[in-house]
Amino acid sequence: PSSLQDRFSQFRSQKLKAAKNRAVVSKQEGEMRRDPAAMEVLRQRFLEGCQSYYGVPYAKRYHEAGTEHYSAPLYLDCCGLVRQVL
Repeated sequence: PSSLQDRFSQFRSQKLKAAKNRAVVSKQEGEMRRDPAAMEVLRQRFLEGCQSYYGVPYAKRYHEAGTEHYSAPLYLDCCGLVRQVL
């Protein structure tokens, strides 16, 4: 069995590796945000994702019992739509 000191050393090295990885990803994302073409691609992907939810009702309370939208499997408000797409 390894000692507490050895386990802490392993834990710390894993945390440092994860922090370095986050820094690399953050830098790459920052570079992508500066590129207008890359931002347009992201915008289009987001809009396509939103469009895939056309027809999803807003809330059950706005529909009468027995109608198609009343028993829909999914309801989305604006925040829910953004969460689903992202």
